[in-house]
Amino acid sequence: MGLMFIENPVSASTLARHLNNGISPEGDNHYVVFLREPVARFWSGVKKDYPDGTYQEKIESALKNLGHGHLCNQVDSVANKEVDEVIVMDDSFQDSVASLLERHDVTWVINFSVDYNYAKNASRDMSQDAEALSYIQNNAETMAKLKDYYANDFAWWEDQVT
Repeated sequence: MGLMFIENPVSASTLARHLNNGISPEGDNHYVVFLREPVARFWSGVKKDYPDGTYQEKIESALKNLGHGHLCNQVDSVANKEVDEVIVMDDSFQDSVASLLERHDVTWVINFSVDYNYAKNASRDMSQDAEALSYIQNNAETMAKLKDYYANDFAWWEDQVT
């Protein structure tokens, strides 16, 4: 059995693409998607699509453009795709991916290296992350908009982490 990683934007999609390029599937595929916590994923999407300005300005611009660019729903990005397994992007993400690769009979492309920076961030500049995430999580109006727009993502996340 082979593995096939579904590329879910701003949820380790670069890692998924890297692994897909390195695996030679044999037989039926086992489809895997990486699931990211919705608020952290939103902020990474904001950083990708709105590189200029303060984090407050970036967030306000992004809230006006939910659904565009990297601000799409995770649930929508995997809609109509077969999903056999979900790996949650949490503190054990790297171990979960390593365990998945060990559990499956993976045939690698010759000269492929599985070594990869699993925690590659959507934006290399992480200087505003803590303040921006705190701002988002503590701003009732912002959280209401996110919980409304990303309702299915929040529900999916809760189902996976509990």
